[in-house]
Amino acid sequence: MCLSGGPDDQSVALGCEEPAGQRLWLGGGRPHPGAEDPGEDAPFGASVRPSLREVEAAQKFRREDHRGWPCPTGQTPGPGPSFAHGSARLFPFPVPQKVSEGQDPELDRGQKAEDPGDAYHVNARHLFYPGSSVLRFPVPNEKVPWEVEFLIYDPPFHTADRRDKDSVDPMGDALEPLSRISYNAVDGHLDRRSSHGTYAVRDGLPLNPMGRTGLRGRGGLSCFGPNHTLQPVITRWKRNQDGAICRKSIKKMLEVLAVRSPLSEHWALPGGSREPGETLPRKLKQVLRREFWPSFENLLAQGTEVYKGYVDDPRNTDNAWIETVAVSIHFPDQSDVELKRLNSHLHSCDTGMSIRWQVVDRRIPLYANHKTILQKVAALFGAYY
Repeated sequence: MCLSGGPDDQSVALGCEEPAGQRLWLGGGRPHPGAEDPGEDAPFGASVRPSLREVEAAQKFRREDHRGWPCPTGQTPGPGPSFAHGSARLFPFPVPQKVSEGQDPELDRGQKAEDPGDAYHVNARHLFYPGSSVLRFPVPNEKVPWEVEFLIYDPPFHTADRRDKDSVDPMGDALEPLSRISYNAVDGHLDRRSSHGTYAVRDGLPLNPMGRTGLRGRGGLSCFGPNHTLQPVITRWKRNQDGAICRKSIKKMLEVLAVRSPLSEHWALPGGSREPGETLPRKLKQVLRREFWPSFENLLAQGTEVYKGYVDDPRNTDNAWIETVAVSIHFPDQSDVELKRLNSHLHSCDTGMSIRWQVVDRRIPLYANHKTILQKVAALFGAYY
């Protein structure tokens, strides 16, 4: 274990810190075809810079209408999906349907709606599907809702071949193996219920409750329907050398426990998907010694849920999507026994994996959607952000 920073930055790190002078790229977006797939446990929007191929395709699309036909000279191209490499959002602005329990428009309160497209998922309509050469069928904003007729809609079917074949749903679109899946219910060890209520099932496949994405199948996700993840947000007060809580703009300052994998440029919350029947996310288990797992499960049970619902993720499809639960675990007292035990049980089982307490403010180098969750937690405690 090593300490980094001075009295104004009491970050605790395990493993290697980033080299001096390294720049962290904070853009959103998604991997271009041929790039290494960040994997299902990667933070939402985990990516590299857009490829030249993506940029050229986006520019070409803007010169055409949303059906892919060239626009007559002097006319403006019809509406199409967003190609911006912006931040990943946890939940879009209100959609034209009943808002069910679990949706939280407050998460996007700080984001200004620039056009009607902000009403729908954007990252889930990115032209190129992450980690593949598959292109989505372009879906203009007004055609996202399933209730709106879209006669020419003919999205490709894509289900990635995964190494963990025994723990994922069938690959093809054949109805026979898919007919054994029980949607909107607990199906064996999988919970296929959505936090947004009952979702529709058409031709044996569930429909994304937020609308069309331009791609059928389950993509790179494990399951048809909702793929549930858990994001623990572990915080403590930032303190100076005398033990006093640091303040900025009168408000108390937080520190959050963050992790970073060797192949990532960003820090992330220690959450993600879970093994069937397990309580703790895989990523958290990678940085927490096994003997502390039961204690952390108790901390989770006592934590405060700050978000539950749909995640606008570039891996989502018409038939598979990500939903998350974010739980705040806060240690207000620096002498808290459980906090000391937590620190003593942090470790990295992966060479190059880094763990540290990161000071919380709007410049924190986290993935954009994780920052949105963190902002929610800061507001919960009236802390600086």
